[in-house]
Amino acid sequence: MKKFSIAIVVACLMALTAGTVSAEVYTDFVQVNKYLSAGWEGPWWNPVPGTDSVSWSHSNPYDGGDYEAALAMNLIDEVTLTVKASGIATGDDFVGITFTDKDGVDHYLGLLVNGDNTWNLDENWLNGVEVTGTLNFVSNVWYDWMDDACIISSTLTVTGEPVPVPGAVLLGVLGLGAAGMKLRRRNAA
Repeated sequence: MKKFSIAIVVACLMALTAGTVSAEVYTDFVQVNKYLSAGWEGPWWNPVPGTDSVSWSHSNPYDGGDYEAALAMNLIDEVTLTVKASGIATGDDFVGITFTDKDGVDHYLGLLVNGDNTWNLDENWLNGVEVTGTLNFVSNVWYDWMDDACIISSTLTVTGEPVPVPGAVLLGVLGLGAAGMKLRRRNAA
């Protein structure tokens, strides 16, 4: 009977600490809904294609504990940015995405196409602070007098495990140690 109760205690303690093992998905969704248009700029004798841009901010969505601690323990599996766009004419409209990291360094991610565009980001770019996405629109075709595009939404996703709660881990280790000692003493007698 005592072995059975020790087994139950061990199982309960293992269940208590097992919650930190599975990866979770944390997201920050921004409804952008901004239209961009680029016409011709400059004097009539030397017109140049115009540019237009829009910026939006994301907050780090990770709420599994301290983000820096999660980085140090290699608990962050993946960070992605997904931008949904429409109205982009392929081969004519060039809409680039730049991601500004925690240090203010810009990282050019690439050009948008219609629909969802997803990029993998370096998890060190976040470090628990706000980030900004900047969109620059440029029409490079001489006969295209007016262009437009729409940035519909943006989603920042962090996939990772929550930082283990120190009390639960300590309790689990102590409980397993006590149960093992009790079994060892019982077997020795």
